[in-house]
Amino acid sequence: MQRQPSRRDFVRASVLALGGLAGCLSDDGDLPTEQTPVDSTDGATDTGGTDAESPGSETTDDETPTEIDHERIQWRATGDRVAGLVLQEGALYTATNWDARRRAPADGSVDWTHQLAEPSDAICHEGGLAVGSEFAYATGCDGVQALAVGSGDEQWSTDAVSDMQSPTVDGGRLYASDYESVTALATSDGSTQWTVTLDGDAEPSRPAAADGVAYVGAGDGVVRALDAGDGSGRVRWTHDTESTRAHVPTVHDGTVYVGTSDPDTDSGALLALAPDGTRQWRVETTQALSGSRPIVAEDTVYLGSASGTLAAHARSDGTRRWGFDADDWLVTQPGIDAAADTLYCGSNDGNFYAVDTTDGSERWSVPIGYSNTAPAVDDQHVYAPSSRGLYALSRD
Repeated sequence: MQRQPSRRDFVRASVLALGGLAGCLSDDGDLPTEQTPVDSTDGATDTGGTDAESPGSETTDDETPTEIDHERIQWRATGDRVAGLVLQEGALYTATNWDARRRAPADGSVDWTHQLAEPSDAICHEGGLAVGSEFAYATGCDGVQALAVGSGDEQWSTDAVSDMQSPTVDGGRLYASDYESVTALATSDGSTQWTVTLDGDAEPSRPAAADGVAYVGAGDGVVRALDAGDGSGRVRWTHDTESTRAHVPTVHDGTVYVGTSDPDTDSGALLALAPDGTRQWRVETTQALSGSRPIVAEDTVYLGSASGTLAAHARSDGTRRWGFDADDWLVTQPGIDAAADTLYCGSNDGNFYAVDTTDGSERWSVPIGYSNTAPAVDDQHVYAPSSRGLYALSRD
């Protein structure tokens, strides 16, 4: 059967239009809810180099070395914008616009590299990345590729779903959303288990999955729970968030947390839903970001926003406890070190922040460049992706 168009032609045709739009945004325009790469700092930009380096020089547009001198930088892999980052079982997996890599967390050395697309096709790979026990999965507008975690060799590929969002791995299935549907693939060989097409133009978010259920937000403001366990993908329940768009859900202890956005009013909401889809609470917020999700730790829910605020809310009723404001709009999905009471996040202001979880105060910041990707944390480092590359920063 002939597959549906992958939208490669549409995406390519949109590149010039998007570039023109980015140049026309004014300071008083609507804040974006998409995580569009914009580096508002001076200095290094993407140049194509990706070798890990000790703290030192980077390369600018005119190939003039420039220093980002900071004592927290332990190593760096500069050049390509890191748009996908996963830390799993002692390995760092990254995705740029055209390749996927596995690195050693200790020094950033590269174990393997797999080219996803030619540089001329880079728009088709913007960091859609997930990692399971055997394979790393990269998504793009030509489909999904499964790479062996040990070697980076392609194990299978499929054009059953075409999108640049990250997929989600759970229970032997890979859940991926495209422009109008959600598809479950077998992680073993990429065969399609089921596909559910949403009504109208409700473009679904990246799925969350737990206990045989897949959850997606969508462009119609509705959260949907799909029966993933019985092989049908049937809709178990829907919940109208009363917002323009519902973003990527998070499932924690059976509760579904989701942020929303209303671009016309520069506002949003954070909701907690019971396992049956009934609302536990809803609180007004600034706009949530389309590619990021709430982070839950102990009794608190953390949410980054398109207004440059990272907010902490009580899990019990959504009450806002504190807000941390960056120097520019857009704060990414945070990473958390609960033992050290610290959150880590990037921002459009070019800084990477460490924030105290108890009161929202800034602990420190490092000017690594714009970031639209969630960081990763282990016992030694916080791994900070940015428009300039990947930075390993000391936590202490």
